[in-house]
Amino acid sequence: CVNADSYDDDGNIIRQTYTGKTRGDRHRELIQYGIDGGIAQVRKAYEVSGGKGAIKAFTGNEYSRIRLVETCQDEALLRGQLGENVESYREISAKISKACKEATPEPGTVFRGAQSIPQSEIVKMLGQTEHFGLGFEGRGATSSATWSSNVAVRDFMLGDQDQSAFGSEADPKYRILYIIHGRSQVGIGPISKIQDEKEMLFPKEARFRLVSAARQT
Repeated sequence: CVNADSYDDDGNIIRQTYTGKTRGDRHRELIQYGIDGGIAQVRKAYEVSGGKGAIKAFTGNEYSRIRLVETCQDEALLRGQLGENVESYREISAKISKACKEATPEPGTVFRGAQSIPQSEIVKMLGQTEHFGLGFEGRGATSSATWSSNVAVRDFMLGDQDQSAFGSEADPKYRILYIIHGRSQVGIGPISKIQDEKEMLFPKEARFRLVSAARQT
């Protein structure tokens, strides 16, 4: 096992070095690093959540509804599906966006899996020349990712087998693994409802550019 990272006043990771001359001294240093790292993780979780539970709502059962209000431009359709809850979901979306802006981003390579993506949508994506969001038709939407490619394949894609036999013959569907070199994602692992996903969150304002694409053979 490893200790969680702790940070200095400038947000830089504190390197965990041990200067104790005895095994007992080094053990006490190890314990202190663990305490400091735990405090840092709790503080980061509080920054992201804003104490309002919006993140937990997103990582729980409200994921699709929150993304729907962020991307759907048909108000009648929204009202038909969500009824009087439309404004509540918009409020949750706004809280998530605000919390992400206030939290410290964790740049790096993360992974996002998707399943049952029609070939027609993939073709549109490959043809994108402008920056796009990860919501419906390239619109911005709050999106989750993970530090672990295995988690993305297992939990997001539900496996790595080709789905081209699904969908219509003219428009088959596929699983996709996005490899994202992100700059704006925020770690929400400590407050996610699914603790082992090592989950990251991109705010709905995040935009992306396709660099390359490959199909598994």
